[in-house]
Amino acid sequence: MAQEVKRIPKREFDALCPYCRSKAVFFVTPYRVEDSVPGNPSALSGIIIETWSCAVCYRTFELS
Repeated sequence: MAQEVKRIPKREFDALCPYCRSKAVFFVTPYRVEDSVPGNPSALSGIIIETWSCAVCYRTFELS
């Protein structure tokens, strides 16, 4: 069974792993989530989601 990835707002990220509170976290990769703009379906707006991982507990989390 796959575990749900925890998503944290960037402004609340305290540079600690949200699972084990370790400081040994590292940036993995960014990806963009596209969403159509209401009233103009051809225009796209998107947010960048950053994937991070912990070197201690090996779990992944995301910043949005």
